[in-house]
Amino acid sequence: LCALLQMGDTLLTAVGVELPISVDGAYFLFYILGGLALLVLQWRCYAPVATTYAETYEILERSPAPEKKPKEYVW
Repeated sequence: LCALLQMGDTLLTAVGVELPISVDGAYFLFYILGGLALLVLQWRCYAPVATTYAETYEILERSPAPEKKPKEYVW
């Protein structure tokens, strides 16, 4: 959704909507809005995702590794 917001000027032009500002102004406006949306998304959601990764790593580290049996040679 953040990427779609960053390409908002192109998408609106493609569907025939004309903006009351210049093409360059619309580009920078939507680019900045998309970047701010991405910043807010990462600020709000990065910590729970990183915590989930850390918890999963700790659980996997605690579980015992499967025992390796020596290879049986036929000869």
